[in-house]
Amino acid sequence: MMKTIKLLLLIPILGLAGFAYSANLTITGKVTDNGVAKANVQVIYVDSNTNNMDTALTNSAGNYTITLNVGSATQGIAVGYITDCKRKYKYNHIFYTPRTTTYSNYNFVYCTGTPGGGNKLSTVSGMVYNDSNLAGNGIVILIEKNGLILKSVDTMKITRGWYSFTLPDSTLAYYVKAILDKADSRYRRFLPTYSDKALKWSKAKLIGSGNNMTHTRDIRMVRGRNTGGPGFVGGNVRRGANKSSATGDPIEGAQIMLLQGGDAVAYTYSDAQGNFSIDDLAYGTYTVYTEEAGLPTVTADVTVSAAAPKEEGVRVTINSSGVTTSVEVVGIESTGVFTQLRAFPNPVQDNFTIEFGTQLNNVNISILDLTGKVIDNQELVNSSEVNLSFSDLPKGSYLIRVNALEENSVIRVVKH
Repeated sequence: MMKTIKLLLLIPILGLAGFAYSANLTITGKVTDNGVAKANVQVIYVDSNTNNMDTALTNSAGNYTITLNVGSATQGIAVGYITDCKRKYKYNHIFYTPRTTTYSNYNFVYCTGTPGGGNKLSTVSGMVYNDSNLAGNGIVILIEKNGLILKSVDTMKITRGWYSFTLPDSTLAYYVKAILDKADSRYRRFLPTYSDKALKWSKAKLIGSGNNMTHTRDIRMVRGRNTGGPGFVGGNVRRGANKSSATGDPIEGAQIMLLQGGDAVAYTYSDAQGNFSIDDLAYGTYTVYTEEAGLPTVTADVTVSAAAPKEEGVRVTINSSGVTTSVEVVGIESTGVFTQLRAFPNPVQDNFTIEFGTQLNNVNISILDLTGKVIDNQELVNSSEVNLSFSDLPKGSYLIRVNALEENSVIRVVKH
C-alpha cells in the first residue's frame, strides 16, 4: 500500500500524459554491498501509470533484469526499490519516454561503509529560489554523471523551498535541476534551472565524488524576460538516426528555450506529436535552444516581425550524438511553374541555391528583410537555377521573392 501512495504522489508533479501505445521497458542494473556484488537481492519495479510490477533476484554478479509492461503509457515513472541491509527502502526513479524502452545501469547500494561508521554516502541539499522568494510547487531532479553519460536517478518535491538527496554512489559525480509545476503561478516566468544558476547542463555546478561529504547547492531559478507581443515561434522535435530506434519519430517532453543575447526569454516542452509553440513574443530575433542533458546542442536563430509575426518552421533533431536545429524553407503560393522548386541550405552562411526544376525565362529574384525592404534584386534569362550570396548580410531572417510567368513563390531563409 505504501508503494501505491508514493506513486500517486509523483504523478501529479510531472503532469504526465500518453496516447495509444504498448511497450515493455527493459531495465538492468547492479546491486553492490560495500562495493562488492550482492547476489539474491529482490529488486522490484512498479509503473506509475498502470501499477504493473515486475521483480527479479540479482545473480552472482549482482546484476538484475526487469521487464516492465507499461501498457498504453508513453511517458511516466518506473519506480524501483530494494530493501537494504538496514531494512530500509532504496529507490531508483526512471523517467521513461517514447525515445527508448531500454534503461541500463540503474544500480542500487545494498550496504555501504563499515560497521561502527566508516565510509558513508555523501549528501546534497539546498534552497530553491525564484528571485528573492523561495520556490513554491516543483521538483528537484538528481542527475548522475557517469563518464559522458548523464541520467536522472532520483527526484523529490520542493518543500518550503528546500530539497535534499543522499547520493546513491559516492564514486560518481552529480548535478541537480529544479523544475516548477505547471500549476505553480510562476511556472511560465522561471525556466528549469541547474545549480547554481545555469540553463544548460554544460554550465551547471558539478557535485563531486567522494564519501562522507555534505554538499550544499542552492538553485536560483532563471527568470525569463519576455516583454510580450504578437510574435509566435513553433516547430517540431524528431528523433534522428540511431542504431536502436526509428528515424523521424516524434519526441515528447523535449525542453525548448528561446534566448536573446544569451538571456532567457521563454520555454516550453514538446507534446506527444513532437510539436511545440511559444507565443506572446515581442518582435525580434531569438535563438532556439533545446536542452538535453549530456548532449551538445546546435542552435538556430529565428526572427519575428510585423511583416512576418509567425515562425512555424523550426525543426529540432535529437539523437545520441547531439541536438541539431534548423529552420525549414517555407514556400508561399508555390504553384504552377514553382511546384518543383528546391532551395538550400537553410540556415545559410554564404551561398544560397534555388533550383527551379525547369528552364525559365525572365525570372525576377528579390531578397527582402522582414520589414519588406528590398536588399538585392536580380533578373535572370533562360535559367534553371540561381545562386545568391548572403556572405555580406547580417545574421537574421530574410524573404526571397521569386517571380516568373506572373506567378510568385516566397521563401523564408535564416542567415547564421
